[in-house]
Amino acid sequence: MQAPIDFRTLLRDGSRSRTVIRVKTTVELDERKLIRIMQLTGLKTRREAIDYALDQAERAAKMAKLFARPRRSREEIRDALDPEYDLMALRERDKPRKRNAG
Repeated sequence: MQAPIDFRTLLRDGSRSRTVIRVKTTVELDERKLIRIMQLTGLKTRREAIDYALDQAERAAKMAKLFARPRRSREEIRDALDPEYDLMALRERDKPRKRNAG
């Protein structure tokens, strides 16, 4: 069995890329579920539906990881902000001013 490929090693500097690496594979899928996804999303091809499902699964996993982080107490949040920080004053300052007609 071949070792899994670590796609991060494809870039010499370790940075991530938006390059898409396509892999052909054979997978058993629930055809009815695939058709329902295509109908619900308006996607035309099975490939688009599978890409969509993978994107949604990745998004859901990222969200789950984000919300699994330990939550901060009210005191930690309060102490993290500068007491002089005034959001409403900043918004008022950045509000567009009306020009005089003339």
